Amino acid sequence: MKKSFLIIFILSLIATAHSDCLGDINQDNSIDVVDVVNVINHILQTDPLASENSYLADMNSDQLIDILDVILIVAVIVEGESECDNGCDDSSESCIDIHSVFKQFDALEKDLNGYYHFSYNPTGQSESDYGTVYYMTTDPVTRVGWSSPDSFYVYHMGQIFWEPVINYSTYSGDDGEGQQLFYINPTLIGDTLDIYGYYYHYPEIIDSVKVIIDD
Repeated sequence: MKKSFLIIFILSLIATAHSDCLGDINQDNSIDVVDVVNVINHILQTDPLASENSYLADMNSDQLIDILDVILIVAVIVEGESECDNGCDDSSESCIDIHSVFKQFDALEKDLNGYYHFSYNPTGQSESDYGTVYYMTTDPVTRVGWSSPDSFYVYHMGQIFWEPVINYSTYSGDDGEGQQLFYINPTLIGDTLDIYGYYYHYPEIIDSVKVIIDD
């Protein structure tokens, strides 16, 4: 299971670098040596990036901009995949786009770094809260797998069971649209959830979102 998730995670770095255009620091729709120089200048503090663009340099999404991000940008260039992809559209090949996140029935907004913020406030008697990710696939009626390294617990018959915040699989509809629930409990307050959706039979076709759980 851990090995499978690691493969999906590595593939997600490649997919995210193009779907969100990570690495395109100057936002000219191309990842090139100019972007590498911009990141190096930021690391050396000779020419820091503007705060609203700094997330584009965080290639591995660890909330740090360092030499590893430079290496990942260079790898994208060397592999010849330097053109930015603005996500799924009518001309795209097989593609999945997680385009929105809801807390129950309320749409969440992205912050400047592209993260969603989820205010933990369960309803009813349960300690669990839930949200929904909405997505589209360029291929209709496509099976989509879901995964996350983040877990929540379920207390059942005197025992605690840990489950991923999102798992299993769903199918997109005839129009390519679909949705899947994710669940959280108080142990996740203050954490950032990583949620991955991918073509079940072609896991290299993947997209991801980050959701910060606020108190």
